[in-house]
Amino acid sequence: MYKVYSKLKVIVERDIVSSANFIGGRTGAPNKLRIFFIDNSFLDVLLSEGGNYSFHWEHRAQRGLIHRWDNAPDHPELATFPEHFHNGSDKEVKENELS
Repeated sequence: MYKVYSKLKVIVERDIVSSANFIGGRTGAPNKLRIFFIDNSFLDVLLSEGGNYSFHWEHRAQRGLIHRWDNAPDHPELATFPEHFHNGSDKEVKENELS
């Protein structure tokens, strides 16, 4: 499997990802990884030691959309609370179908 992952890493770095930076938090302790794609969209990855997470793909400048999976406790009406999915905008929220 290592060879497969190594090949995938090379493809991603060459053909999909343009760069990656740590952002947020404080100096020496960033709280997000921002991955920039060659189409100028980006993915923010937030994973906390407390179990909170957010995967936010923003392609607003390209298509006017965002997509985010997170477990912020802000949609108690959903059966998958606190996990939910922002489908295209911050206002379009639905149950998280990922396991």
